[in-house]
Amino acid sequence: MCVPINGAYLEELRRIFAKAKSVLGQNIEMHDLPILEEMVNVKISPECEVHDIMLEQHLLQPALKHDLEFIASIFTNIEKWKDQKCESEEIYCCRDTGVVPAIHSQTHPLLKLYNLENVYEYVSRPLARICYTLRRTGITINPQRVVELRAKFGQELKQLEDKLPVAMRTQSIATRRRTPAPEGTLGKSGKPVKYVMEDSSEVIYPWRSNKQKMKWLYEDEGFPVQLDFETKQPTIAKEAIDKLLNLCARKERPKS
Repeated sequence: MCVPINGAYLEELRRIFAKAKSVLGQNIEMHDLPILEEMVNVKISPECEVHDIMLEQHLLQPALKHDLEFIASIFTNIEKWKDQKCESEEIYCCRDTGVVPAIHSQTHPLLKLYNLENVYEYVSRPLARICYTLRRTGITINPQRVVELRAKFGQELKQLEDKLPVAMRTQSIATRRRTPAPEGTLGKSGKPVKYVMEDSSEVIYPWRSNKQKMKWLYEDEGFPVQLDFETKQPTIAKEAIDKLLNLCARKERPKS
């Protein structure tokens, strides 16, 4: 059901949430519940159970994505709907909430199976609220400490970069650049010119380029091409790298 958050609806929502024995949603611990309480005074009781499927899925599949549509693709056969918001916002919202119980019916038993209920209740939920508070209040920064850490991490980054394949390390390449011409400079045609080309160099960072990393992994090294869940195009996103790492680990594991 989709209702506006105003007028008589708002009063009824306050009553329903206040008496609720349990609530269920996606990212509600760090988003919906604190925002509802802060903006319109819709809040749950301390005894109310909170089932956040994003936190549950994060414990079960920490290396995968955690957006609702992706989670739905793992635990249900519901088709993609996030690109249909412009057609009807009300139907879009109902689809968002309607898929949650179907997901929870699988993630919650899995938490019990793997003995993760206490981790969810006493680590994931409190941490989500802490993250919300940090986002709202910010963190005090010591500028001098930032400079020190930047230098420290810069050194560590350089050491790690030395372990990369040569083709992926930072490189300096010869190039040409346009610079203002000295007054009176004439071109090949004998006419004055404003600019001249000079020999120069440019620093490139192959390890920062997704295009170059993709070429090295899939073309030069021949790793299995990983496809993006939504676009079905080759990707080197975090979950793709995790899959490749697991693949390498299995190949290097000695036979028993």
